[in-house]
Amino acid sequence: MAKREEWRDVPGSVGYQVSDRGRVRSRWSTGGAHRGLTDEWHIIGTNPNQYGYRKVALCGNGRQIRKNVHGLVMLAFVGPVPAGHEINHKDGKKANCRLGNLEYATPSQNMRHAVRIGLRNFPSPKGSQCHQAKFTDKQVAEIRKLHTERKMGTTAIARKFGVAHSTISRITSGKRYA
Repeated sequence: MAKREEWRDVPGSVGYQVSDRGRVRSRWSTGGAHRGLTDEWHIIGTNPNQYGYRKVALCGNGRQIRKNVHGLVMLAFVGPVPAGHEINHKDGKKANCRLGNLEYATPSQNMRHAVRIGLRNFPSPKGSQCHQAKFTDKQVAEIRKLHTERKMGTTAIARKFGVAHSTISRITSGKRYA
């Protein structure tokens, strides 16, 4: 026999509940100017944000607040996020907000978990292999050569490549493109 869905009040949000299955419901009426609390519950739809996490809009103090559903589940069933922790989805699926799929973890535990289940590659791509790279390996070599042979200063190199002086400084010091 399947376990009954358990509902708990969303802390700090009057008229809202969240379930251990990751669903959110409200007692607020949906009618325009006569909006108020009713005796009937209705499930609120969720939408994924740009990262794939399910979000829900809650109303309070005359304004709408968007919240992560997984955060509401953990807050209602486990308690506030401990300092230095975040929420980990055990199966790696951001849309799965069931209580049994969520846990608090440190950022490093969360990252190790993501690597272990194949969500992240480790080590991260470096240098020109990184998706945010501004330079090819050949350009980095040229920048370092210009700098070490003192043919150009960092400001002149930055102008040549159309980037900030600090970007060139990080490359020549080895902090970037190591």
